[in-house]
Amino acid sequence: MSLINILDSKIYNRISAGEVVERPASVIKELMENSIDAGCKNLLVEISGGGIKQIKVVDDGQGIMFEDVKKVFLSHATSKISKAEDLENISTLGFRGEALASISAVSQVTLFSKYFKSEVGEKITVNGGIIEEPVEYGAKMGTTIIVDNLFFNTPVRLKFLKSEKQEENAITNIVSRLIFANPNLSIKYIADGKTIYNSSLLGLKEKIFNVYGKETVENIVSVQGKNETYSLSGFISKPTFCKANRTYQTLIINGRYVTNFLLSTAVQNAYENFLMKGKFPLFVLNLTVPLDEIDVNVHPSKMEVKFRNSNKIFGFIYSLILETLNDSNFSVFYQNTNYSLENQLQKNSIQDKTQTPQTPLNEVKNGFSFGNMKEFSDSLSKINIANPTFKKDYGIGVLASNDNSIENDNFKYSKSVDFSHINDENKVFSTRIEQEKFDKSISYKIIGTIFNTYLAIESSDNFYLFDQHAGHERVLFDKFMKLYEEKKLNSQPLLLPYIFDVNNIEKTLIEDNINVFFELGFQVEQFGNNSYKISAVPSILTDINLENFLLDALQNLSKISSTNEVIKKHFATCACKAAVKGGQVLSDNEITFLLGQILSSKYTLLCPHGRPICVSLSKYEVEKMFKRIV
Repeated sequence: MSLINILDSKIYNRISAGEVVERPASVIKELMENSIDAGCKNLLVEISGGGIKQIKVVDDGQGIMFEDVKKVFLSHATSKISKAEDLENISTLGFRGEALASISAVSQVTLFSKYFKSEVGEKITVNGGIIEEPVEYGAKMGTTIIVDNLFFNTPVRLKFLKSEKQEENAITNIVSRLIFANPNLSIKYIADGKTIYNSSLLGLKEKIFNVYGKETVENIVSVQGKNETYSLSGFISKPTFCKANRTYQTLIINGRYVTNFLLSTAVQNAYENFLMKGKFPLFVLNLTVPLDEIDVNVHPSKMEVKFRNSNKIFGFIYSLILETLNDSNFSVFYQNTNYSLENQLQKNSIQDKTQTPQTPLNEVKNGFSFGNMKEFSDSLSKINIANPTFKKDYGIGVLASNDNSIENDNFKYSKSVDFSHINDENKVFSTRIEQEKFDKSISYKIIGTIFNTYLAIESSDNFYLFDQHAGHERVLFDKFMKLYEEKKLNSQPLLLPYIFDVNNIEKTLIEDNINVFFELGFQVEQFGNNSYKISAVPSILTDINLENFLLDALQNLSKISSTNEVIKKHFATCACKAAVKGGQVLSDNEITFLLGQILSSKYTLLCPHGRPICVSLSKYEVEKMFKRIV
């Protein structure tokens, strides 16, 4: 007696449904993609009961021929591919031929369709996988498919669905992504009789407005770029318009909405110097990749993809997003304004007082507020009005010593650390100020300091406060990273070599990337069969936790010079301890020099730990506070 059974289609279609039809949102995605592949221009999606009770999708595509209408519900029936070679160049959203077979196996489906060349349409009904014969039926060109009572014959799957509202939210999410992926397609979405989206406008920016609203559209910038292989277009949010999670991120590859952690990380890394910790950018990006460089046949849901050269794509996206952020002059703002601080400092025209300020000061999180006027007025009596005072020739305690022993509060660098490259650029500020030549023409007036912590300047019709510690910390951190990435740090031998064990996969990874260690100043060599030893490290990393560094580095050795979190945290700690402190009195020369360093730094939005460096207040806002403007 044979122990191997050949499963009936009723059984294996239900098994397949477990992969393709995870929840009502999965059904919506499959049906909408079928309509898009059919060349429709208008698409209606209507649901009730979170899509559990009913799903209806109506399109004006080319329709289905009468002789094919029954075939569409058969397993592995598709018009998209006909031979194995077609899998190398898949350009359609659907191609596996599993969707309708799986959906109809666990629901009650009615389909109406009229092929664009036919005189009459047809109707077909499928109940739990049982296909009835199609009949002629009067219908408009295109296809209408109605899915009732999802999972009616698989109560276990039904039991694991969430509430109707949660399922509706999941559907709303997938519909919005497909709206973004098809900017020239009109999509209307109705849930329980209420119109959620009606995206009849053309263009991606209009679609973003339709889904996310006016405020989002006012806080996004365009991304556009290509190289010899890839192209990327879309929109990213200004750093000041960040989100608490990744749910506002949409990645579209060749017109297909997908999720890909690697590419999302590329965008996040590009924002690293522009966002506070724990915040995420909003983006809608469309990446175009040659069809033979991507595999969309990874999972039945087609939400995951693989790339032939993922590192190359990662670098392309990272570089383009970073370039866009730099070109958009976000390097020195904290508030939600349309101009960089540099541009504002150079602006000579008087602000139009009829305009509404874009972000009132009391909306700046983690900053300060004049919102509580009573508390503010109470504090006025305690203020001693006087001109700003400066303590002369007070050397800022970072890299100010003439020898190799550098102390700052309770922090001390060992004499063995080579700071020669850094000392060249960080002498005592008061001895450097006459030699400093700023490459930016910025006109401003130094007001003084507040609480011996915040540097105050005035320019045109704006007032700015800079956190002296956070700003100096950012400047030092950027210099540390630059020297490290440019491989200008000397190596420092370890008193005792650090020995670590690896498995075969890690061993191959190290051997393939051993030059990466050498170029960065690490002396690494094999020490036994599956062990290595580190005998020297870059001079500024002598006290780094090598165990944590290796755990992080072995995940992606090719990028340890720019993306290793342990190194960055170490540099951030060094910069924090070495930077001028809040409450430390600075001379007028030191204030001028530090402001010049901050303003000329490439990234000065946030300190390495994510705190803001600068906040601003316009003359308009001040005059509103004093009721000069009503």
